[in-house]
Amino acid sequence: MNSSEKAPIQTGNQENGGLVSRWDLLNPENDARWHAKQAKEVEFSFAKRLDDLNRSGMSLEEFEKWEDAFTDEYNPARAKAYEGYKDYEKFCDIMEETVAYPGSGRESDLRRTIEARAGLYFPARRRALMNAIETSDRSSEQKKADQNVLRDFAEAVYTHMDWKNKSREKLASIGFKEADSLRTLAHNRVIKTLNKLNGIAESYGVRPFTPRDFLPSDAVPKNEQTKSESTIMRYDRDIVEEYYAYAFPAAAKEDEKKWKAYEKYGIYE
Repeated sequence: MNSSEKAPIQTGNQENGGLVSRWDLLNPENDARWHAKQAKEVEFSFAKRLDDLNRSGMSLEEFEKWEDAFTDEYNPARAKAYEGYKDYEKFCDIMEETVAYPGSGRESDLRRTIEARAGLYFPARRRALMNAIETSDRSSEQKKADQNVLRDFAEAVYTHMDWKNKSREKLASIGFKEADSLRTLAHNRVIKTLNKLNGIAESYGVRPFTPRDFLPSDAVPKNEQTKSESTIMRYDRDIVEEYYAYAFPAAAKEDEKKWKAYEKYGIYE
């Protein structure tokens, strides 16, 4: 066969019978999209595995294998997309291929994604990071600064929960436009602090809190966002909310209880 011909190779992709040409993989954009689609396939396979397990639960060891399978595809997609297209428009257009809503429905399904389920292991990963910080030879000032980011993340989560579930009367007293701006600011703070935590964890040689970072909604002004940029930002916002609902279950349940009471009785404390 002539070297210029498109010789098919077997892949995990289900499109075209699982075949993709070497020619396509040599194209940076196609290569990035291929890895992005593979990352999505891992998400769907993970959700199916959760269904198979039903209520028996998944061990940390197995979960981390799923995380690794996801990052093995997501990271090359992200790197190749960013390397070739350093503007958010094209980058998000490619990375939109990773957006996955397992099953039917929307928000509830995001709780079955790998990124969201990582919240179940927040306490264990927090302890691992704290131990790594305490036993490191970094300066006491640096250690304290890194430990403070853990506290900042918790504060950011609780602040966003408060804004997200304020009653209509309280929002009206603040002003809906101002309240929405403050709520968005709080949400972006959660995302940015979580991303920062991931970076700190990696710097200490421990597993990051989530398998990837997330894009805050202020990365591109709202009136300038493309459809792909808006989709990625909305998806990341929703994923992070589901993540912290797992990471802080008691607080999330209490907020849900307050909101349901307001919807049913008009009472919000």
